[in-house]
Amino acid sequence: MIGVNIQVKGSNKGTATDFDGHFTLEDIDENAILVISYVGYQTQEVGVSGKSNLSITLSSDSQLLDE
Repeated sequence: MIGVNIQVKGSNKGTATDFDGHFTLEDIDENAILVISYVGYQTQEVGVSGKSNLSITLSSDSQLLDE
């Protein structure tokens, strides 16, 4: 998905996904927590755990869809 917000928890570092759903964050701690958010989907926190590639699947927020 394009335009998903990716933020490093507790910092001002962040980015958004590109046309293919990819993103790059440089110079972050290997134990950083990423906060993933997109309108209509549940916000998720994902640990980097020293990985250089992550595959993240967002779940729709049914409560928002009901409104």
